[in-house]
Amino acid sequence: MARPVTSTIAGLVVAIACADSERDVAGPRSLPEPPVPGMHASDVPKPQSFEETVGDEAFSFGNYQFRLRQGQRACAIIFRSSGRPWQTRELDLSPPCHLFRWEEPPPVRPSPSGRGVPVGQAEGPQAYSFRAERVTAMAILGDPLRSEERGRLFGDLPLDEQRRLERAPCGASLQAVLLSDDQVKLGKKTPRGHTCADHPLEQKDFWLLVHR
Repeated sequence: MARPVTSTIAGLVVAIACADSERDVAGPRSLPEPPVPGMHASDVPKPQSFEETVGDEAFSFGNYQFRLRQGQRACAIIFRSSGRPWQTRELDLSPPCHLFRWEEPPPVRPSPSGRGVPVGQAEGPQAYSFRAERVTAMAILGDPLRSEERGRLFGDLPLDEQRRLERAPCGASLQAVLLSDDQVKLGKKTPRGHTCADHPLEQKDFWLLVHR
């Protein structure tokens, strides 16, 4: 004997209500994050001297993808271009290390002296291209000030200002990341004195980094 239609509909309504109630209790299902092309952590090599990674800053320039990776005692640039494996260059800087970035689009101006043209985009790495040398340079800051140096420079400042400066992205040495002839190289470390990465470098600073 066939079941009444009203009874069947009532049963479906009860089943749907129960399912909704169980879903509300369990909470919404979280979907997996979509993969970011070329940025899988498992694909990126670990520098040999790194016991533990404590920082990892991703950025790109041209057809290169980069990571500024930091360990307890060392910093490294990890990079690759389209379709090529990751490579590593260990920096001659002590962590923490900081990348200089453009806060605004770089100024567009000719370089009659041949000493570099600003290139890149807002929030990307601050970079200058030197046509005569056929190289583009980015800059990394590292080597935090020693405690006695901080005391000499900031000891007379109010305590709140001293704490702010301790948290700021500052260091005492610069090192260039150089893009030349489809290769990534590192320049020589340049002592700089107290410098902070939240203030852009000048064109002459990049010229000096390229010609070290």
